[in-house]
Amino acid sequence: MNPQHEPKRGKAKPNVKTAPTPQEQALVVFQQIDALTVLKQADDYKKATEWFNAILSWQKQEIKIWNAEAQPHDEALTKFKLLHDPFVKKCTYYTKRLTALKSAYDVERARLAMTRDNEHEAAIAAANEKILARAAEKGVQPVLKQFIQEPDPVQDVMTHDGNIIRPQETKTWTIGGLTPEELASRKGNNGTPFFASDPRLAEVPRECLVVDVPTMNTLVRLGKQPACVKVEDAFRYSQR
Repeated sequence: MNPQHEPKRGKAKPNVKTAPTPQEQALVVFQQIDALTVLKQADDYKKATEWFNAILSWQKQEIKIWNAEAQPHDEALTKFKLLHDPFVKKCTYYTKRLTALKSAYDVERARLAMTRDNEHEAAIAAANEKILARAAEKGVQPVLKQFIQEPDPVQDVMTHDGNIIRPQETKTWTIGGLTPEELASRKGNNGTPFFASDPRLAEVPRECLVVDVPTMNTLVRLGKQPACVKVEDAFRYSQR
């Protein structure tokens, strides 16, 4: 073929990889969280904190886009909400999962730290009693040992993107092993709980199952909850 008549070929377009969307990134993280049942060591905790931070950021980003694009028109807002709400709800679900995992880890290490402090303080008190007794025998001024409390193991964590995940002590409560959300889901149309649907409720007084959650939260905070309510220490987390 005559080179002059050879058809022109365009330059090959480079394969440009687009950055994964928040939904695509989240899907990978969600799958890893599904496989996670407990945080066993510090590395697990750090990874869970990074995931928690990332999901909160994706959720905020999604809501920001949703509001920016849908706010001017009610119809558009409705359509956009229907389109994107499932992702926002998934983000909420998985932040709750991570909160529960992180909280269990923090509650346990706070308990261990308190146990060590109590043992250390008791040992120092016992040693000081002996020091006082010997000083009294010799008629000298005793030099007592001082108890220094260890730093709180539950601290703010800075993530790789510079955000701070801050823990805050709180209380959770259950009735018959059911959370407030689970109790609410077991109500009929007239607000009466379904007692027969869950064997865990068999031994719980029926009047204890008619729960006003805000009121119970206040009672738990004040330590005045009914005997049928089980209260446990927990942590919740915020992003700064």
